[in-house]
Amino acid sequence: TQFTYTGTLSLNTQIIQNNNISFVVSNHGGITAHIVRYWIVTGAQTTSIDTNTYLDPGKSVTLSQVITPTSGTIEIRVITERGSIASFTSTV
Repeated sequence: TQFTYTGTLSLNTQIIQNNNISFVVSNHGGITAHIVRYWIVTGAQTTSIDTNTYLDPGKSVTLSQVITPTSGTIEIRVITERGSIASFTSTV
């Protein structure tokens, strides 16, 4: 029997306030997603954050990190233990 992972994550609602970047991760798949790491890339700075966040199907969670964003673009990447990656890019 072959198991196919059909998890789908999305990122949205990025908020930058008082050097804090917050964003919403939603699980549109049919199984629980285990988020193990996310990255925030701002200009030449890349911050990698380990996490142990479980997200049930149809649910959302807000993740955040204290970071001083530079002007330009911010890219956020989230990865699960099964290798699904969601990314979001925004201009500040």
